Formats: sequence, C-alpha cells, structure tokens
Amino acid sequence: MTNNSQVRTYARSLKKDALTSSASQNNSRHQLRVLESLVKQKKNIEKARLNIRDLSAGVVISDYGKTANAKSLLTTKSPDSDLLLETLQGKANNKASLVIKQIIQEKFGANISSLLNPDLTADDLREQFTSEPRLLGFFHELPGFLLIIKDFNAGTLDEKGFQTQFWSSFAHNGPQKGFWDILTQGLNEVRSSKNLTLHLNTPFANSKGEFIYPNPQAEAILHTIYDRFDQGLEGLPKIVQEISGFKDLQDISTEIFSNNNKWTLEQLDELKNHLSNLVNSNPGLAFTGKVLEKVRSTLQKFSEFVQSRLTWNEKDGNQTMTFTHPDGTIETLHKAGDNSYTHEIKATTKPSTRADFMKNNVAQFVSRVVRNFKEENRYSLENMAYLNAI
Repeated sequence: MTNNSQVRTYARSLKKDALTSSASQNNSRHQLRVLESLVKQKKNIEKARLNIRDLSAGVVISDYGKTANAKSLLTTKSPDSDLLLETLQGKANNKASLVIKQIIQEKFGANISSLLNPDLTADDLREQFTSEPRLLGFFHELPGFLLIIKDFNAGTLDEKGFQTQFWSSFAHNGPQKGFWDILTQGLNEVRSSKNLTLHLNTPFANSKGEFIYPNPQAEAILHTIYDRFDQGLEGLPKIVQEISGFKDLQDISTEIFSNNNKWTLEQLDELKNHLSNLVNSNPGLAFTGKVLEKVRSTLQKFSEFVQSRLTWNEKDGNQTMTFTHPDGTIETLHKAGDNSYTHEIKATTKPSTRADFMKNNVAQFVSRVVRNFKEENRYSLENMAYLNAI
C-alpha cells in the first residue's frame, strides 16, 4: 500500500481527531484502542497466515460510517455515493465491483453476490436509508468500503489486500445477539410498512426476506472480539455520549451498567460457537479462543465489580446512583424531581490528621488527575506507532 492511499490518509486523521474536541473524538479513540489490541497479537496473526497490515486497515475503515460525512454517502446523491452504492451492488464498471461480486458468491452462494439489493437504483437505496435512520447504524460498516474501493481501483492496493481488508471489516458488529438482535428485530418490525428492500438478495437477508446480521469471517474474528471488549469496558463513556441526547440517569443504571454487559456477553458466547468453525478451517486461529475467553472473563469480573459497589435509589421523583470506589470514596449522581442534576465525590470518613489526609484523600485526588492525563497521552502521535502497520 502506498502513502497516498485513502485508508492511510484516514488512519492519520484518526490520530488527530482522537486528540481534538470533536463529535467523533470518542469514536476515533475507540477505533485506535481496538487497533492497539489487535496489533499486540501480531505474532499469532502471522502464524495464522493473516496479514497484520490488512487486518489493521479493516479496523480503521470499520467505523468510518459513523462520521457525518460518511453517513451522507448513504443518503445524499454525489459521485462518491454513486460509486459506493453501485459497487456494493455489483453494478459499477470497476475492478472492485467485480471482485466483491466474486467473493460474496464464494462465501454465500451463487444467488447472493452483493451487499445491497442489485435490483434497486442508487436513488432507491438512498431513499430507504433516509426513510429509516436505524439503517445507518445497522449498515455503518458500508461507507468505509469506499476507501478500499478507491485504493483498489487506483492500483494502490492489490487484490489480495483488498479482499483481506474487506473481510476484516465485514460483519464486525455481530454476532446478532444482545443489542444487535434488538436493532435487527426493530428493522424487521417496520420492514413491510416502510417497504424496506435494500437488504434483499444479500447476506443481510434470510429466505423470508427478514433482516439478519451475518457472522464475521476469519479475517474479522479478532477485530470483532476486541470491538466487543471495548464496547463492554473502555468504550462505555463513548456509548454514554452517544445516547446523551435522548437518555437519562436511570438509563445509565439499566443499560450501561446492566444490559450492555449482559448483551455483550451474549455476543461473545455466540461468537465462541461460531469460532469453532473458523478454527476447523484454519487451525492457526486457535489462539483467538484464548483471547475470547480472557475478554469474556474480564467483562464478567467488571460486571461483578460494578454490581457489588453500585446502588440505585428512586423515591418521590428523586433518583440517586451511588458507587463506592475501592479506596472508600463515594461518588453520587443525582437527579431531583425538578429535573436538576448534581454530581458529588466525597470520602467516607473525615481525615483525622495531616498524614491521613495526604495519604488517602490527596493521593486519590492526584491519581484521578494522572489517570485523565494518561488517557489523553495514550492517543499522542508518538504513542501510536502501531498505525505505521497500515
């Protein structure tokens, strides 16, 4: 891959965005954390005869569809929108279109050869994406394919690399369990009334014409595991920001600290079942089973940690969420009946001496400052050398 590739350029922009206050900052950080985890498995990936550069590129493009500009590729007519949609339909007159048609048929059978219904026009597709906004979330992996389509058509990416980058991003949001099953079923509930047909004759539809979300291929298995890991732990602040416009304090208790973890574990359990088939085809992928178990164990421990220290109280219109930290500090989020909000952090005991105050209260205060700095520093340019793999 040469330095002028679309994927490389976007990868560099992720680093800048991760350190900039922007609407997509947390999503950029999420992608970089997943990439960071993936690259730590470089030796195992190579033993499994997979290309770390192309797998990394798949991570980079995977959430491109969450950006405002990328969403418009699915809703607003433009040369890039036409290129993306018609190529994914297998109707465009370019190299990428032909290869996508071929590799989809190899995986899903001769009757399925595209990622979007080839019987529709590009305008039809954009109309359906606009009429049902949840489709933008369900299909948010699609816009990123524009980057590798351009690279392949321009000759800056060879066919093997194109295929690997394609499969390493495809279906990375699954499996269809937990929240992803809720999203899928929600689309099926309005499928007939909104005449949604853009998924038909693709891997995203079953024989009944219902929406389904396919399982990831071998190239995307690690990507998917680490994506779920970030979804269940370090990515929680990102999720809170994403839902902040329409959720409230109680939703943090029920969804972030309860359902999200449960849904993520359901996905990992389903992924474990799927993994056995992939390992049979490529025994070198056996190490991913250990990665999955470690991820699942960590998320289970996190769930137990939260449950043992988090309390929720609701009375007379007042809501209070309290978390007792291991150092004894109590942190409280409160919503009053008049819809006013407060956030309080306090120690459980009043320090009795200067030494006690310095050793406990001040030490914890400083530790919070340091943690915030370390999180910010994590995305500094010099600390993201793993992007050089792309």
